[in-house]
Amino acid sequence: MRIARGVAWFAAAVLLAGCSGISVTTDWDPKASFDGLEHWTWAPETGTAKSDDPRLTSGLLHERIQTAVEDTMLARGFVLGGEPEFLVTYHVATDRRLESDTLYDARRYHPAGWSAGGVAETRVYEYEVGSLVIDVLSAGGKQLLWRGTASARLSESTSPDGREKRIREAVEKILAEFPPTRN
Repeated sequence: MRIARGVAWFAAAVLLAGCSGISVTTDWDPKASFDGLEHWTWAPETGTAKSDDPRLTSGLLHERIQTAVEDTMLARGFVLGGEPEFLVTYHVATDRRLESDTLYDARRYHPAGWSAGGVAETRVYEYEVGSLVIDVLSAGGKQLLWRGTASARLSESTSPDGREKRIREAVEKILAEFPPTRN
């Protein structure tokens, strides 16, 4: 019985890990005009994370993010340099979250044999979520015009190639929403 219950918990954990995609949200200033935007540059102090977490201050992380943003912006028709109409910056953060799952076993074993009855076992998991926030600022850097945020469950077992792929995926999903379309 314990083995069957352990297999069920393992299967549930694998399924949950498979569902941990990247979620994206965006927000923007409804008074801002996004028409005619073409040239951009990095905002001052971009990539300087203020954190005690060495994963967030890693030069490798920031190089991957900046390269992904530059490549994605170029692919979307925006030009880095020239006389910029807007500035881009980004922020990274991690957060711990809790998730609980309850496994119901409709049968119970007694020395006299199996019987009906319910046993519920709840397990709580702690996991980390990483967030990447990309901000678009006015050319003077004083006004936030647009913000895109991607969040996903972190995995420590990812290879450097896997990390780069995941960052590119997040950046592409975020910037697919820029500039915003008005409804």
